[in-house]
Amino acid sequence: MLTVPSTVASPSLAPLVQTLTAEHGRISELAESIQAAGSAGARKAALDLAALFETHAATETDELLAALAPDPSVNLEAILAGVGPSKSEEVELDVRELPHASRHTAIFNIVDHLQTGQALIITSDHDPEPLHAQLEAAHPGAFGWTYEVEGPEEWRVAIRRM
Repeated sequence: MLTVPSTVASPSLAPLVQTLTAEHGRISELAESIQAAGSAGARKAALDLAALFETHAATETDELLAALAPDPSVNLEAILAGVGPSKSEEVELDVRELPHASRHTAIFNIVDHLQTGQALIITSDHDPEPLHAQLEAAHPGAFGWTYEVEGPEEWRVAIRRM
């Protein structure tokens, strides 16, 4: 479960944190109903729970972490402890939604916390090659860089910790 300390949950993020907290409660309710239900009811509850959790986890990653990543005072490692993506999962960040001045900081805050094999997929409105050079200078050979989409209006790059 993602727990955001109240000191980093700014007023603009309050509705999102409230929604995610309510979903945590609903996930717990569904898990309890699976335990109490008969076989047909348990199957439906399990399907409902899986669908809710998939949407919930995507919201946490795509919206809440993206909103917190540019803030250097936020300790993403502490927030992600025990809830980060598995080694096979990818984190996506659309940097077009971030101010230009905070894009690289947000990306580095995330890649610095990736485990071996995990990837950050960034979507940008320009070729992020300067970021690639900066990343390689800071962490030589530590990350793979794979273009998934190469312009002209959108670039998607997978940055995978080696």
